[in-house]
Amino acid sequence: MKCYFTAKPESTDEPGKKRVLTSFAIPDLGVLFRTHYSGEVDECNYISLLKLLKFVESNPKVFDNHKIQVYSHEPQIVYQVNGKIPCGERLQKLNGLALLYKAKLKYSLDWVHLKDNKAEKGIIDQPQTKILLPLNFDELDDSLKKRMKPRSNTKRSPLSM
Repeated sequence: MKCYFTAKPESTDEPGKKRVLTSFAIPDLGVLFRTHYSGEVDECNYISLLKLLKFVESNPKVFDNHKIQVYSHEPQIVYQVNGKIPCGERLQKLNGLALLYKAKLKYSLDWVHLKDNKAEKGIIDQPQTKILLPLNFDELDDSLKKRMKPRSNTKRSPLSM
């Protein structure tokens, strides 16, 4: 199943604030999810990827029998997650979470041209779908925030939270 993610900066009236719109799309299911974060665009691209992967993990009945193909137009993220270029210290934790999901969900991550990134499109541009599935969006709210908080020296996997 093809899935897309993106993050793009938006202007704010507050000096020093970086507001970024994160988004993921799963056209075959008619899903387009968007939310705002404050941070650097590359960090927010990882957040968007992780939100997408959490959604996939939270809906096993929908995704278990499908090959998960993830696409982004940001080559830096694609190359880092695929181990082609090193990841800087600032993005290391986010990259580590993406790699844990890669081991668990067995997804592929490839580059797509910006014009073909469905997460960049509006809801009106998404294909119509007749699929009516009970999709779980509930776990997207706080799950990533919990994972990003520093933890004590426990041996628990970030994916088991």
